[in-house]
Amino acid sequence: MTGQLNLFKGKRQRGTQLPPPLEFQTHCALADTIRRWIMPDWYWFHYPSGELREHQIIKGKRVSLTGVRLQRMGAKSGVADFGFFHASGKVCWLELKRKGGVVSEEQSDFLSFMGASGHGVALCWSYEQAVQALVDWRILRGMKVQ
Repeated sequence: MTGQLNLFKGKRQRGTQLPPPLEFQTHCALADTIRRWIMPDWYWFHYPSGELREHQIIKGKRVSLTGVRLQRMGAKSGVADFGFFHASGKVCWLELKRKGGVVSEEQSDFLSFMGASGHGVALCWSYEQAVQALVDWRILRGMKVQ
């Protein structure tokens, strides 16, 4: 597969590898796919905990006032990005990371706990992996990403 070619380089280019898509872009693409192809007996949501938050320096410490408010209201770090709930009681959790991303200890603990509790868990590094996990769980109608 050829990478991105440069207009200002010579004729014998091999191209440069494009960076992986941003995690935000992958989340949006997956959410659009879920909205379009989810089976009717599933309920899903995206846990909004990874967005950028403005911060202030207070007494020499960086503090996010939004983050503090979310923690006060009970938001937890480490909860998977997507939660899926079936009418029968089955629960599945999907954590989506950018290629080369880092899984925090809290995220690893959450996925381990949910997996040990009998729930479906998946840690995916691409849109294609995430769609395949959802198809395998029968959350999405059978499809193949091209």
